[in-house]
Amino acid sequence: MAEYLTVQDIAQRLDVTGDTIRRWLRAGKLKGISLGRAGYRIHENDFQRFMCHQQREPINPGNAASNPASAPLSHTNSTSNPNHQRMLSMLSSEEAVLALAYDAIILRDPMHVILAWNQGATRLYDWSEQEALGKIAHLLLHTRYPISREEVELHLIQHGYWEGELRMLNRQGQEIIVESRQILRRHPQGQPDTILEIDRDITYRKQTEEALRFLAEANRTLSSSLDYQTTLQQVATLAIPTLADFCFFDLLNPDHSIERVAWAPIQPEQATYYDQSFAFVPDLVHPTHPVSGVLRSGEPEIHACIDEEWIKQRAISSAHAEFMRSLGLHSVMTIPLRSQGTMLGALTFCFTQSRRHYSHRHLEIATELAQCAALAIDNARLYMEQVQARQQAEQMAQETQQFASLVANSTDIIGMATLDGKMLYLNQAGCTLCGLDGPEDTRVHSARSFIPEHLQSFIEDVLLPRLRETGRWEGDFQLRNIKTGTYNDVHQTIFQITHPQTQQPVCLAIVARDIHEQKELEQRKDSFIGLVSHELRNPLTAIHANLQLAERRIKNITRQNEVTADIQKASDDALMILERTLRQTKVMNRLIGDLLDGARIQANKLNLSFKEQDLAAIVQEAIVDQQALTSRRAIHLAPLPDQDQPIVVLADRERIGQVIRNYLSNALKYSEASSEVSIGIERAAESARVWVRDAGPGLTPEQQEHIWDRYYQAQDVKVLSGRGAGLGMGLHISKILINRHGGVVGVESQKGNGSTFWFSLPHADSLFPDD
Repeated sequence: MAEYLTVQDIAQRLDVTGDTIRRWLRAGKLKGISLGRAGYRIHENDFQRFMCHQQREPINPGNAASNPASAPLSHTNSTSNPNHQRMLSMLSSEEAVLALAYDAIILRDPMHVILAWNQGATRLYDWSEQEALGKIAHLLLHTRYPISREEVELHLIQHGYWEGELRMLNRQGQEIIVESRQILRRHPQGQPDTILEIDRDITYRKQTEEALRFLAEANRTLSSSLDYQTTLQQVATLAIPTLADFCFFDLLNPDHSIERVAWAPIQPEQATYYDQSFAFVPDLVHPTHPVSGVLRSGEPEIHACIDEEWIKQRAISSAHAEFMRSLGLHSVMTIPLRSQGTMLGALTFCFTQSRRHYSHRHLEIATELAQCAALAIDNARLYMEQVQARQQAEQMAQETQQFASLVANSTDIIGMATLDGKMLYLNQAGCTLCGLDGPEDTRVHSARSFIPEHLQSFIEDVLLPRLRETGRWEGDFQLRNIKTGTYNDVHQTIFQITHPQTQQPVCLAIVARDIHEQKELEQRKDSFIGLVSHELRNPLTAIHANLQLAERRIKNITRQNEVTADIQKASDDALMILERTLRQTKVMNRLIGDLLDGARIQANKLNLSFKEQDLAAIVQEAIVDQQALTSRRAIHLAPLPDQDQPIVVLADRERIGQVIRNYLSNALKYSEASSEVSIGIERAAESARVWVRDAGPGLTPEQQEHIWDRYYQAQDVKVLSGRGAGLGMGLHISKILINRHGGVVGVESQKGNGSTFWFSLPHADSLFPDD
């Protein structure tokens, strides 16, 4: 920030009175800004210039002409030109006045060659008289005219004077704004002779006015729109040429990436550079790039003079360095965009062809602009968040209304209850089934009031523990109509609804479907299947008996009588056909048995005869029975553990054998004829585990989940050997049988790597431990 002094500060430094300082100010010797009753404010640089002027030795006007080099108004020797001599002699008589002049006074010929250069010009432009004399004025000072230079010269010739504002660059490249008065002096014959130019520095005043005007316009622009990208583009354009020849905005995204969102050049043809600049956006961690540095430190950076070394150090690639050279970078200033302690991005200003340099004065304006821009970005983002939140709320309300309508009009039963079982909601379908007048009556009832007495223990022992363990239960259930007292069969799913943040359960959701009609249809179907199975079994039994009788008679005839070779061959063929037919009748008898068992299970009429049995003996018998049907396939029995010790279980021998034969039959069907099927027994502390392993196609997790369902058949699992696919009853019946024995079934499989089906039964002594 620039430093300012008061009248009292200078009086103390010079040990003079305040009135003396004020006289100097009123006379123009010392430059300052009047604050009215508050006094004056003097810039530190203006005070230093005043001190330099006061320290010069007094000059004798009579000796000035004989020693032009020591005069305040310096000029070139032009003795060959009598008109110039006349002018110089006239000027020498005025040197005492010029020595006191604070303004820059320049004498130049019609070709703009500098002939004289006073100390005020040296102070203002920082070029010494030796460096300035003989130079072309507008080239040395990079003069920018409000109109064309030709129009200024024409006005001088026509009117003899010209007044206006000019913009120059001093030796350091800083812009100087002057109020210029130019007077044309002519020869007696009327031709232009010399031009006297008096320049008064109005930089501070003009920059202040421009800054105030620029900031006011920027504030209007920033407040005109809530689309921050459009607004930033307008601000970037507005900064040209007051603060930059081109500038751009970079925003910091939440993932710490940098996004370039706006760019404005002083020349329209440079607009193509914007697309190129996207390739040179730095990372936040880049060690030397100004944007990365400002975003990390939060402090502005000014690089007053850009040279080749600077470009090499800051470039992120050789292509980036070439890009900066093509822009002609001369000076760079980067300002952080920060709002409420949050870093939003950076605003970068660049001087190029104007050859200006950034100073702390530019920094003041740019910082205030950046603060306004950051506030606009923050407001725009907040507005967009509010718009999005409102849109999401409206969409959510619409979706909630649609969902509520869907739930209310669903034919399925949908309800909610607290964790302790108090009903919160039940849709109209649920109210009708449970005997309520409407959803408004739901809250006065507990969920248990709709549960039959015979299922209360099931709730405590099975359903609630499963909910606490897995958060979900699904299965067939019954609900009571509180008006009629009747029971309705439903397929019900109950699951916990959890809090989105804490993931703790907050309530229970209930979805159920009335399966009363389905149950009736299944019952009729099971009755029909049972009836048909009985009707099929009777003739099948007769067929099987007659086949066995025919087989026995053929064997007796060939054994008791001598027969020819042809008759022997014919009888052997007949026996082979009879044996094959007998095997198929056994298979058919098993299928009919599965159908009958399924019907008995559904009717809850499946009777079991439990006795202590040796599980190993049952396994060996099942292998023999299965190989009688599939004699060409190999079944490998793994070595039994502790062969001398029987594995005693409490079981129905025929039913456990049925389960093992189902496992073996499936393993043989769904594996290649050349592959081996293995079976084994594992002994545990309180149970024994029987497993059957095949090398078939394996099962997916979804198929494993449904493989025990009634009538389920995996669609893409094909029979690889033996007869075709069964009824989908074998594994379902096996699970029911094992569960009735107090055991557990399971499968371990991976797609393409075969399957291992197993079941476990408790040891008999674990069921009846010794007292």
